[in-house]
Amino acid sequence: MNEAELQHCMSAAFSQKLPVTFKAAGTSLSGQTISDSILLLANEGWENYEVLDDGKKVRLQPGIIGGRVNRILAPYGRKFGPDPASINAAMVGGIIINNASGMNCGTHENAYKTIEDARIIFADGTLLDTADEKSRADFRLRKPGFIEKIEEIRDRVRADEPFAARIKKKYSIKNTTGFSINAFVDYDDPFQIIINLLIGSEGALAFVAEVTMRSVIKLDCKASSMVYFPDIVTACKAVVALKQGPVDSAELLDRLSFEGG
Repeated sequence: MNEAELQHCMSAAFSQKLPVTFKAAGTSLSGQTISDSILLLANEGWENYEVLDDGKKVRLQPGIIGGRVNRILAPYGRKFGPDPASINAAMVGGIIINNASGMNCGTHENAYKTIEDARIIFADGTLLDTADEKSRADFRLRKPGFIEKIEEIRDRVRADEPFAARIKKKYSIKNTTGFSINAFVDYDDPFQIIINLLIGSEGALAFVAEVTMRSVIKLDCKASSMVYFPDIVTACKAVVALKQGPVDSAELLDRLSFEGG
């Protein structure tokens, strides 16, 4: 299935009020690709890519495996920002839409922070290419109410200062559950808000036919160590202190995890 065919399927399903579920690799354990209606596969035939700006960016279709993206970017000394444990099986579409993050990318190199542009197909089959000014202008003309609503929500969220502050605080820590509503606080441009709302949406908002991501630096030299602490409070304080240094990740293991309890 190509992009035009998918648009046709979406439009037909929309006209019949039939729900559509998308599936890339289907590696998630949360059941996002289970459907009793239409299931559209975006794996085979959705594997194109293009390396941009000497590896600093990469344009990807949703069916390419995350581990392959890393191998493509490796000669440039770069890598894909999100790093879920399933990266050698999970595909880009699922990684982005589910905000799959893994241990190392935290909130600074995840899909939300590294996404730049996207080709988006909405439920009625409408295509929006956020990297194309003409596509943006056409979308404004065809869907003025859509853009107005995004701007209205943005302004309403920001006008409620305690609510906006709560959103900022909540999303300052790792949070991969639900829509990325922090987009309404973080961005002014309604199209950028739309792009970032897709992160973590689990396919509920639109289908991502193509995405442009900023890559991150791939460090050649790595080391790890195991450090023992007398209690959990001291260990947590150490983690906070380590944030100031060149430490990518820290995993906390209690005594029971070693004893198999």
